[in-house]
Amino acid sequence: IDENNLVIQTALIDMYGKMGDVKRAEEIFTRILNRRNVVSFGAMMKCYNVNELPERTIKLYEEMIRKEIEPDNVTYVLVISACGMCLSRHKGTLIYEKIRNNKKIMDDIRVNTTLIHMYGKFGDIDKAKQIFDSMFEHDVMTYNAMINSLGLVGQGYDALKLFRKMKEDNVKPVFETFGVVLNACGHSGLVNDARKIFYSLDEKYRNSFVTTTMVSLW
Repeated sequence: IDENNLVIQTALIDMYGKMGDVKRAEEIFTRILNRRNVVSFGAMMKCYNVNELPERTIKLYEEMIRKEIEPDNVTYVLVISACGMCLSRHKGTLIYEKIRNNKKIMDDIRVNTTLIHMYGKFGDIDKAKQIFDSMFEHDVMTYNAMINSLGLVGQGYDALKLFRKMKEDNVKPVFETFGVVLNACGHSGLVNDARKIFYSLDEKYRNSFVTTTMVSLW
């Protein structure tokens, strides 16, 4: 195996990131200093996010900009997520302002979903709603992000309404959906609504995350 191959080095960064070995990932990333591309930057940024080091992700993004390496949609998903993780509202907003008129980027459902999560964490529910409403389509992850954002600011009734709309739109909920909607009920004191949802669930949806969320509301 050619260990100097950039594709292999990038795959190793990704592997060590998933294993939680940030130091080894950084060693490899340093080794490819003059050969880094958008994919290798993305692998290192993902490593930092997975290991809860979002400030380093933001620094890497800024390094990419300085070196005139064009970010791709994955880059924006990673750096926007990092801004949400460390509540860096200023930098997150600057990035959004940079990409908001770029159709190629803003047509990506993953970018929009991550923006909704970010603004939800900032408590800026109006901006999260604006992004959600501007989208041409919504998948289950987008609905989850918006329901969670509503829950974080105590808008449980709106979260329940959106949960119902999601089902009307034939978007099938997943485990996480029930977790975020139950959390939203909890943040708003809607314990009876939460109980109704929980008891109506199929057994397959009552995993440990959903059950733990429900127990915390009792």
